[in-house]
Amino acid sequence: MTMLAAWDWHRFTKFDVWGVLFWVNSVVLVALVIIAVMALVRDRQERAPANLVPFHDDEDLETRRLERVLGWALVFSAVLAVSYGAYWLREPTRQEGSFDYFDEGAVERGEVLFANKSMEAYASAFSLACADCHGSPAEDPDLGKEVAAGGGSAPNVYADPDQEKSFAAAWKAPALNTVLYRFSPDEVKQVLIYGRPGTPMAAWGTAGNGPKNDQSINDLVAYLASIQLTPEEAQQKAAAELERAKTAAAAQLAAAETALEDANAAVPEAEEKLATAEAALAALDDETSAEYVEAQRAVTKADRGVEQANEAVTTATTDLAWAQEWADRRAGVTDGQLLFELNCARCHTQNWSVFNPSNADLPPEDLLGKPGGGGSLGFNLANVLERFADILNADGERVEGSGVTNQHDFIAGGSDANQPYGIGGGGSGRMPGQCNTDTADPLGLIEHRGCQLTPEMIDAIVAYERCGLPAMTNEYGAAEYDEDCA
Repeated sequence: MTMLAAWDWHRFTKFDVWGVLFWVNSVVLVALVIIAVMALVRDRQERAPANLVPFHDDEDLETRRLERVLGWALVFSAVLAVSYGAYWLREPTRQEGSFDYFDEGAVERGEVLFANKSMEAYASAFSLACADCHGSPAEDPDLGKEVAAGGGSAPNVYADPDQEKSFAAAWKAPALNTVLYRFSPDEVKQVLIYGRPGTPMAAWGTAGNGPKNDQSINDLVAYLASIQLTPEEAQQKAAAELERAKTAAAAQLAAAETALEDANAAVPEAEEKLATAEAALAALDDETSAEYVEAQRAVTKADRGVEQANEAVTTATTDLAWAQEWADRRAGVTDGQLLFELNCARCHTQNWSVFNPSNADLPPEDLLGKPGGGGSLGFNLANVLERFADILNADGERVEGSGVTNQHDFIAGGSDANQPYGIGGGGSGRMPGQCNTDTADPLGLIEHRGCQLTPEMIDAIVAYERCGLPAMTNEYGAAEYDEDCA
């Protein structure tokens, strides 16, 4: 039954060459079985050996009998001739159909591997539940449609370098519906096979000591390729995220103010409940009665409610003070800095992936490394001006703006393994780009070519890296610089 369930009946029930051939061969096979059975039945009858039975004489053979035999031979020859011609005419589209068939199968298997329990494709024996961290299919308000792998978070425990404290921290997992704008299919395979050391991203390939073979990894890449946004959608999404980032600190401050108002309003209510409970207790004389015991419990519970309400006020006051400080720090933050934080900081700022600006107990000074100082993957940007300095022409003269152009192209295209970039830089292949226009794609997985960030967004990042980072006086606030300085 399992084999029948796994059989692709849909392919053979379609009215095409495959379907026709399948049913014709089925009919022929049944006919052969019937003929074989009839022959066995006839062989049971007693009859003379064939070599002792007189055959038809010439007069009998050279009549309608011979014409019938030759007629059937002509019919079968014609069928063979037409069949070979039809097969030859169908061959190019048959090959294309085979590619489509295998591609569709790879996408379907990849979806099963990616799926979590909320998805219809989930299979407990096969699924890796990638969607738990990278996002289940859901309606995207920025795009007005359902998208999969739109980003999410992974459970993680952060321990500071001195091991003095640790806490649960949600690790920001990147969106994978734009991953082929940042990496080539081969680079995505490398990440899937070997994981990302120092992050919750585990190794899934057998070469990285994971559970899945190369076919499964290829299937995952095929599924990711099938859900990629178009360049226009990716840029629309990036613009919406930028707008939210601009107002994030103000929204946090407003939420903290509302939370403090609610906490203050809850204190009188809790005190009133306590007063009511105490009055009910005072009205009882029999301290051994069940009513008296129950009234005492009500007083204890109400007293705890007052204590919790006051604790909530204290917490909300602390959160409001931090939200105000964070809003002050973020005043005047530029688009370039925000775009850097949204697209680059996870690799170039230590612990950025677990940083939560709403956590008043853990300000960035206690968690983050220096912006652009090199995270677990990215290189230090302190020398970016030297790495992308203006080049010299054949006459030894500086080519104005060439350093900015080279840095823009590097951010757009990313690094290639063992290939030079800038001045003295050697690529590892781990630096993602923002465009897949020039990405090699021998398997034809990339359907949408272009950039997930606009050229203006990339220019803003370049300006921040070249001028904003060196100008930062408060390393965890807003950099003040001329955005045209690059």
